Amino acid sequence: MLRDKLRLLIVFSLLTWMGVILFLSSRSSLPADAPAVKWLGQYQDEVGHLGEYAILGLLTYVFLSFSMVRRRAVLVGLAFCVFFALGDEAFQGLIPNRVSEFKDILLDALGATSGMGAAALIRTLSRRYFQRPGASSELDETPHSPTVGSPGK
Repeated sequence: MLRDKLRLLIVFSLLTWMGVILFLSSRSSLPADAPAVKWLGQYQDEVGHLGEYAILGLLTYVFLSFSMVRRRAVLVGLAFCVFFALGDEAFQGLIPNRVSEFKDILLDALGATSGMGAAALIRTLSRRYFQRPGASSELDETPHSPTVGSPGK
């Protein structure tokens, strides 16, 4: 029950974040003079892409890790984030005063990779730290669904 609520929260967070990214892409101009981003100077755009997609990668990995093994979650998640970045840049190219750039897609992919890598690392370290004494030392490499013939929870 708690697991289902957590999964729903992750789905809601992921969809909300995707909406935030598309909302920011739909703006003809972004607030460059805000104190929160002014200190970045000429690198505001690059840091913005890295940060947006690091969060997207993290949320995507957490969502996919409920039903996939770690490697597959990273690969499927990265593909998802890159396809979303392609669509986001295409959409952004339709907005007045905005342009689509290939470097932005590369930054998005790098941000997503770093977010997924951080999520996978945190998950691995937390499982090692919180593992019960006497439990199997095998790190969670199987999906969280019961196998055929095993009793469900």
